[in-house]
Amino acid sequence: MTLADYQVQAPLKAFLDRVSEDQDLPKRERKRVARNVLRSYKDYMAQQGLKPKTVNTYITAIQSLASYFEIEITTKFLNLPKPKVQTKAHAWLPETIAKFTKLLEQPMYQAINAIFYQSGLSISDTLDLSYGDIKKEFEAGTVPIQLDFTEKGRHKTQVEFRSFISDESVELLRRHFKASGVPAPEEKLFKISDRAVQDYYVRRAKEMLGSWNNRNPCLLPNVIISGDFKPISEYLPGDYTAEGGTVNQVFCTPFKGSIRTIKASGLLPLKLTDEHLVAVMTMEAHGSNNRRKEFTEQYFKPARIVNPVVIEECAYVKGDYLVVPKLKGTTSATTIDLRKYTRRRGHFLASITLNEDVAWLLGLYVAEGNTTSHRNGRPRAVFNLHIKEIQLAEKIRQILKAVGCSTFTEYLIANNGMKISAYSSILARLLQDICGQGAANKVVPQIIFEHVNLALVKSFIDGYIAGDGYTTLRGGHRGWIEADTKSKALALGLQMLFFRLGYVAGIKTRFIPERVIQGSSVKASLCYVVSAHKPQQSHIRMTDDKVLCPVKSVKEEQYEGFVWNLETDNNVFLASNAIVHNCSPHSVRKAFRKIMVNDGCPESYAEYFMGHDLDSDLRKIYTEMNNDEWRREYAKHKKALSFRLPPGAT
Repeated sequence: MTLADYQVQAPLKAFLDRVSEDQDLPKRERKRVARNVLRSYKDYMAQQGLKPKTVNTYITAIQSLASYFEIEITTKFLNLPKPKVQTKAHAWLPETIAKFTKLLEQPMYQAINAIFYQSGLSISDTLDLSYGDIKKEFEAGTVPIQLDFTEKGRHKTQVEFRSFISDESVELLRRHFKASGVPAPEEKLFKISDRAVQDYYVRRAKEMLGSWNNRNPCLLPNVIISGDFKPISEYLPGDYTAEGGTVNQVFCTPFKGSIRTIKASGLLPLKLTDEHLVAVMTMEAHGSNNRRKEFTEQYFKPARIVNPVVIEECAYVKGDYLVVPKLKGTTSATTIDLRKYTRRRGHFLASITLNEDVAWLLGLYVAEGNTTSHRNGRPRAVFNLHIKEIQLAEKIRQILKAVGCSTFTEYLIANNGMKISAYSSILARLLQDICGQGAANKVVPQIIFEHVNLALVKSFIDGYIAGDGYTTLRGGHRGWIEADTKSKALALGLQMLFFRLGYVAGIKTRFIPERVIQGSSVKASLCYVVSAHKPQQSHIRMTDDKVLCPVKSVKEEQYEGFVWNLETDNNVFLASNAIVHNCSPHSVRKAFRKIMVNDGCPESYAEYFMGHDLDSDLRKIYTEMNNDEWRREYAKHKKALSFRLPPGAT
């Protein structure tokens, strides 16, 4: 029975009756009425142009009505569309809280706002507080003051938890009591309604936002995103991003205003709007000659307040470091499937075993290879070498022979060149697909970039260095590896591979004038130079899972044009290999749960620390903590909750 069958009779009644009858049948005899009809209804609404959120609302309403009649309907197999996000979360930092608290003007509202921010309480819970809840510790001068909800629970959900308010909230409460009088123990701290607070907040929020035009934090269109290694403006839903996973949505917005260019040691410049969140770790040096350096945990901050490192007496004293992950790899494939590169049936090269020799050959092709069209119209892979690179040529021929591919060597005596052609159009299509075509479009093959086997990664690097790299002497240390490429995407990919192998790697640009190579004229171009060396005396810090690059400068400039952003599975992605936050309706809250730094809205802190949104086991542990344990835990995060008080009488 389909949707059309219900349009000539009482739709809901007939539908629910048939669903109930179907569910009473043995499982193998069921027709899955609910699933089939709701799927048809979903498709019908989509054809009528209804938005995804509306489709979900209608389906949920039917599900709720069925539940009322004790008929359970699941939406698990309906493939409902994902609602498209209309608004995004905006970052609140201590300086933002200080600014907003000052705008509130009245001591009562200032105290309410501070309690929101530091305790994570909702409006209803805050207004439900009585003076008796804080009297003992407030009058004893105890800071922070504990708010115990383990008996009565949260106002709306009855969830049991504990929370605290720190110095700033206590001081603002004193100002409030001085202006309005100290309440009796049974009286509420704030004699005001929920609606009055909301209305007051709206007026002050509009004043604070001013001319803000609802823009989302974004990146400029030419920023390369690691993963598929292409500009952010070319990404589509379903594409892959390193660290972030699959792209769910792509956002493009016209923009006119200031942007920031962040330059960190070893990284290409990162251009983004002022409010885009960037992952950083802040360093502060201590001890004699500032040798002992302490880093915070990784957290996100808007680009406009990223701080370059301060250098005193040739030593880094304090400042922010951008964070680059050392990727672990996600695939352990042992073969490369070639079947999609041919329409032939029968005997042909169906797959290649992915071993260290093949990885080396891929690296050499990225450095020195290209595909050309044979006179029969089929593509052919070609390796371009110097005529003296005899051992290199022999190794290429041996590897190609091992994978079942014959070769032809052409000597270009006049140009001191040598070309080795592989007689396999299937192999040529593979190399063109996974390695790119043309020097400016070469990339690290995805299967190498994501592979867990570091031996394959090293072989790929060795192959590339054999073609386009060299070793040099710097700062008295041998073993510096440098590789040139016209491809920005390839340079970024090579840098990530070097990081995985334990090398410190940096990228710089160099202009190469017009020149002649093996008899062919090459136009002047911008070249990317990847320099790598084992960690020695470097300002770039490496840990087991990340690389920390000190911020050298943050420059502001004006920009008018389109800006772009992505929403990914893991709420982050890599721009110029540095971790940045994605565009997500809950981006600030999700980031906050990870790093426990309050850069979200005033209630964000409760989402993690206070147990409002924790699983039952963790909430139970938090609730069972005694007072001293809670104070020690709270002290770890006190600095993140501090903000500058507005002027006022103490």
